[in-house]
Amino acid sequence: MGNLNKTLKAFSKKHKIIFSVIICTITLIISMLFLWDDKPAMGIDKLIGDIIITLFCLAVIRVIGIWDGAGFRKSGLGMGLVLGIPFLFIGIGGAIVGNIGVDFSTLVPKSPTIFIIFTLNMFMVGVKEEITIRSFVLNNLLGQENPTYQGTLKAAFISAAIFGAMHIPNIFFVPLITLVVQVINATAAGVLFAAIFVRCRNIWSTIIIHMLVDWFALIIGQCFIGGSSIIGREMSLSHGCLLTIAGSMPPLLIAMFLLRRSKISFTDSSSLK
Repeated sequence: MGNLNKTLKAFSKKHKIIFSVIICTITLIISMLFLWDDKPAMGIDKLIGDIIITLFCLAVIRVIGIWDGAGFRKSGLGMGLVLGIPFLFIGIGGAIVGNIGVDFSTLVPKSPTIFIIFTLNMFMVGVKEEITIRSFVLNNLLGQENPTYQGTLKAAFISAAIFGAMHIPNIFFVPLITLVVQVINATAAGVLFAAIFVRCRNIWSTIIIHMLVDWFALIIGQCFIGGSSIIGREMSLSHGCLLTIAGSMPPLLIAMFLLRRSKISFTDSSSLK
């Protein structure tokens, strides 16, 4: 076991991107075993799947020796939450746009059980994805030493691209246009999440922000009968382009503002190879 751990650690340092893709692919395989629909039992199944993925990624983080940079600390929480406020407004705005066509006067709430399971799922989605992408992927790309400014940007964008690509399996559940919008917007969101993590080095803040953004975006469609919007059912190319621009440009602009050189600590040697 000791030799295996050393081998994994060495491989993760020498081939950071490849190792990240391999681990993320494994998490996707696990997640595909737990399909989520409106049935509470399926929601519980997905919850269990997310817990398994989280534990798996925590084990990987520990084995390859990057726990210290994974963000499991108290300091930086307040700063991360403050930096994430614009993201919350973006999420609420996205929820409003995403629910165009919904007649709110006719909405009927589903059972309290579904609401509770939905909220737990949103929390675990935040935990799973933030630990996987920020605590593991981004943290490993950055390395234990501070990279150059260019290395920091490279790590942020690569981790975001992997985050976006992890939404590709949704092709089995949504139309192609919807998938393209999801992948592009998730990538842009990933850059902003990366920027927040780089600035505060606290994973709890990004978990909380991630949960709230997803909760606002999906609460109507998942917890109310009649909550399927026109855009969600019949997304046209023009709607797709509009949602892509509206969903990707604000996070990217805010992320680049947060990642400006004067706010990033770095040394003269990059850990990104």
